[in-house]
Order: sequence, then C-alpha cells, then structure tokens
Amino acid sequence: MMKQTSQSMDVSGAETFMSAEFQLRNIQPTEPISRSWQRSLLKHGLDPHATNEVEVLSSSEMRLQLQQQEDYLNIARQGLTGLSKRIADAGYSVVLTDASGLTLATNLPTREKVRSKESGLLIGARWAEDQVGTNGIGTCLVEKESIIIHRDEHFYPSHRDLSCSVTPIFDPMGELRGCLNASCLGADKNRSSQFMTLQMVMMYGRMIENSYFRKTYRNQMTLNIRPAESFFDLAQEQLLAVNERGVITGANRSSFFEYSSLLPTDQLLPGSRLQDIIGISIDELLTKTNGGSNVIKVYSPLLLEEIELALRVPGSRSVASGSVRTAAKAASPLTSGKHPSLNELSGEDPRMQ
Repeated sequence: MMKQTSQSMDVSGAETFMSAEFQLRNIQPTEPISRSWQRSLLKHGLDPHATNEVEVLSSSEMRLQLQQQEDYLNIARQGLTGLSKRIADAGYSVVLTDASGLTLATNLPTREKVRSKESGLLIGARWAEDQVGTNGIGTCLVEKESIIIHRDEHFYPSHRDLSCSVTPIFDPMGELRGCLNASCLGADKNRSSQFMTLQMVMMYGRMIENSYFRKTYRNQMTLNIRPAESFFDLAQEQLLAVNERGVITGANRSSFFEYSSLLPTDQLLPGSRLQDIIGISIDELLTKTNGGSNVIKVYSPLLLEEIELALRVPGSRSVASGSVRTAAKAASPLTSGKHPSLNELSGEDPRMQ
C-alpha cells in the first residue's frame, strides 16, 4: 500500500510517488497520462494499490440511458460496427460511450468475448476517470483529445492487460458527446503497436461526427470546405452549417479546430459571418455555385490560402434578387421514422462511403 495516502498528498508528494511508480512499472508516460495520474491521486483521492472494480449499471438504469441517447446511438453505432469489422479479427473490442464514460454499445470479438466482459468492456460499465483513475475512456473524455492508454499506464493494476486507443466525439456545437474506443487484451509490450489502431479509431470518430453534423443540419444549407490542393486528409474535411443571412449555425470538429483560434478571442465560430471565413457573402456563394450545383475555388482571408467550396442546398432552392427562396423541400430521410445510415448521411462523397 502507499506509505502516504492520496488524500494527504500534495503536488510534490504526488510527483515523487508517480516517478517511483512509473519506474517500477517501466513506463514513460505522455503529458496527458501524467496529468491524469496526478488528478487521480490529488483530485479524486484514488489509491492505485487498492482493489477497484468498474461500476456496472442495472438493466433498468441502462434502458433509461439508452432511451435518452437514442439519436446519438443511431448514428454512432454504425461507426462502431464499421470499425469493428476492420479490427475485430485482430482481437479488438470496440466500445461507444456517452460524455460521462458510460458504455452505451459494444462489439466484442467472439474469441475474446468472455475475457473482454470480465475486464469491464460491457454495456452499462462506467469508465469515468474519477472512479477508475487513468484509463482510455475516462482520460480521453477529460483531456478531450485522442489518446492511447497502454497496459501499465492504467492507474489500477487490474486494468493492466488492456490497451486502449480512444478518440472523443463532439456534436456540431462543439459539445462533447462521448468517445469511441478500441481495446485489446494482452497487447504487445511496445506502445507503438497501437499507433495504427488509434488512427483507425480517429477516422471512424470523425465519420461519426460528420454524419451527426449532416443529420442535425439536414434541412439547412451546409458548406464543405477543402484545401484547393489535389489531395487532402479526409479527417480534416471542414463542414459548416449556415442560415440564409450568412451566419454560421454549426460546425464539425475540423472546422472548430481550424477557425476558432483564428477568430477574435471574444468571437465564437457559431454566430460568425460566413463571409469572414471564406471571403464572399452567402448571396455571392449561391450565385457562384449556381445554387449549390457547382464546386468553386476562392481565396480565404482567414486561412490565407485558396480553398474549394461545395455548397449543399436542401430541397429545391433558387437564387433571386440576391436572396434565397425556398421553392420546395425534399423529403428528409428521417421523416419516415427510419434513421439513415452513415452512407446516406455522407451524401454522394465517395470518400465517406
């Protein structure tokens, strides 16, 4: 047991303890992992040498949680399934959680199903950092960034067989909704063995976010912004929702990352004028794209580079007298009561299929 309880530790004591523990475990933690260990010791008062079990909600409690998360689940579950199809044969379990670290859905490899559940990879398990210390899901949600927690980097030794690659999932207003996690048991001791897995998880996380965006703004004009160069990373695709006054009403994470730091400190991306981002007004954009029929290239005054713009106008709209008139609305795929697939929400872009 710890000679000094975590409740009585100060920062210096925690750093001394962590240094000794990391050396004992033969790990070289990244900064996010070190911060998480410090929170676990000082903020949450956890003891890494104590017994710990992951809390699992009852069936009735989970039914209520799943009902509340239905819209999120109907989009994100398809991303979970797609990722699982590509990595399950390598022994990976794929887990989807909400913003509190509660497991909402899982896809477990058949040969590892029993062991995975025994390790806490099951629906209803709560992986919040303040309950189980440093772990892939909980630490990802606190840090709000993609992360690997590999074997002994976990706070509690009972989780040391797990290697977790996790990415957060944000909604179109930049709010955290949960995370997507790929975990395996008994992974190679070398942490770098998980780098490729994390890239796969991040790619599917962005696909879930972009599909969530398209569902949310299916009845509004949306803009796809890409670098004008011939090749770009799909994960960096920027999506903006805009109203008929040219005001941005929502964005995907790539857009928040790209533009928020370039705006004045007191200005948020939602609520900003589209013209400030792309250099032309909404009316000019509609005219130049022929109501969304054409892809165009313009110079962005914010990015200081040429960008490619693809405007999506819902239903059938026309441009007249410098304003947008709604001629008719196409039926939304959600009006039938059936939730669209990731492919439907991704539109006709072959890279999203």
